[in-house]
Amino acid sequence: MENELIKAIKNIKLEHLEAADKEELLRIFNVVKSPNLRNHIAMLFSDLKYQEAVPALIAKITDHELFNNTGTLIFALYELEVKEYFTTMIKVVCEQEFEARLMALDIIEKYAQSISPEVKEESLIILITHRTEKEKNYIKADYPNSTLNFIDQTIKLLESV
Repeated sequence: MENELIKAIKNIKLEHLEAADKEELLRIFNVVKSPNLRNHIAMLFSDLKYQEAVPALIAKITDHELFNNTGTLIFALYELEVKEYFTTMIKVVCEQEFEARLMALDIIEKYAQSISPEVKEESLIILITHRTEKEKNYIKADYPNSTLNFIDQTIKLLESV
């Protein structure tokens, strides 16, 4: 059944979707259990630039049960306005897996120049706190894909703006 639903989602003609259709997709997105189906719907939201989906996308991204399945959801945010969720992306860099960190760092780079001093300060506090915690657990920044390396990159980025 999942494959048939994905085929149906792929065959949706974006230009034919009305507001009610988008709302229905959002309702489905909120309850769907299949990561593949959820990702396909998220990419539809991105292609549609459906701003109303942002809170639902963020809720899924921050759901601890989905932490290893959020890369595509974060990628879908790139085409949407998510500046108000800047610190959420900072937390993704600190807490989630490689693909999610990579996508979140792209969003952070997109907005780094335009965040307020308060958001920058809050973000640096989050990063430094997580960095200290990771160091206590003997996590090293020796390799490019490590969480610590991503944290260090993000700190450097924020300190440069």
